Amino acid sequence: MIVFTAAKELLEKDLIEQEKIDQEQEQRQQEQENAQQTNQSTSEPKGEG
Repeated sequence: MIVFTAAKELLEKDLIEQEKIDQEQEQRQQEQENAQQTNQSTSEPKGEG
């Protein structure tokens, strides 16, 4: 029973770490997409100025 509890705690830690990693990757992906959008919008002539 003690072994099971320890294994469960390890699994939960792994899950939490994986969630953190996933969130960081999503953030980076969104930042890249935002950067691409701003690059596209600035490179396209909009007739302003």
